Amino acid sequence: MNLKEVIGKHSSVNEFADSLNAEVIKLGTENPDFIYNTAYRKLDAQCYYNGSAKSKSNVNIILGPECKGCIFGQALQNMGWDDDYEMKSDKTISALLADFGETSFNFYYLNPVQMNQDAGQSWGEAIFPLKERKNQNDYDKSKTSVHSC
Repeated sequence: MNLKEVIGKHSSVNEFADSLNAEVIKLGTENPDFIYNTAYRKLDAQCYYNGSAKSKSNVNIILGPECKGCIFGQALQNMGWDDDYEMKSDKTISALLADFGETSFNFYYLNPVQMNQDAGQSWGEAIFPLKERKNQNDYDKSKTSVHSC
């Protein structure tokens, strides 16, 4: 299934975003100590949606543990994504989603999670900005909902 089809399984872009956010938070919560990029030279690492981190200067050098992809690659795979061509993209998550009909702006908030992971933070640490955003959204929703006594 390609990304457009994964997105299309949802009734709206917001529902897709909520599902993606939940899957990323789930991965980070279930694997809080997992470090995708374990390289000494963090700036040399390249994130892959379908495998381990590798050296930018020599893709034959693996810079992290054997795995099926970065946190977003794994989250999207868990949602049904399996398009080999798309998974080879070297774009940020927001730019990748923009290629499939969604504006980069709608998903800009995902980039800090990806940057944290690529800089060597554990997944538990990397998802912090996404958890903060979820907490703020939950708070905002609670302030606008009508409560009856």
